[in-house]
Amino acid sequence: MSLIRSLSAFAVLATLAACNGDPVGPSTALSADAASRTASAPAPAGAALTGRTIIFLAKAETSPYAGAKGAAKYDVRKPSKPEFEIEVEHLPAGTAVDFYLGDVKIGSATADSMGEANLELAAERGQTVPVPTGGTIAQARLADGRVLVSGSF
Repeated sequence: MSLIRSLSAFAVLATLAACNGDPVGPSTALSADAASRTASAPAPAGAALTGRTIIFLAKAETSPYAGAKGAAKYDVRKPSKPEFEIEVEHLPAGTAVDFYLGDVKIGSATADSMGEANLELAAERGQTVPVPTGGTIAQARLADGRVLVSGSF
């Protein structure tokens, strides 16, 4: 299941629980931002992230694709084996996408026949895993620099 579908299912379940009066955590009313995060509350700007943090990436004004949306995940539950994943969907097949964390390009992918492009980096596979902190911006961009989706850890 993609990150976006996982987050959407979490948000629906949290909303249903809130509507039924069942506690979802500290508060039964979840904002879109709160529903986009799992495992912990947002870290203060510049603070280290712990556990697993998943965020929604919203369509940017510069995106030529009205349905574009994305998600990013940083997982450091096993400190010696961190993982980072970022994806965007609802793109035309064959669209080349560059992924950024802050101002650093961390990789590229091409949208598949389902219109999804993703990048998975894992220390366990010998890959360099970028380390976001609270407030770090994650983006998917076109080759010409236009931002498709963007979000903040």
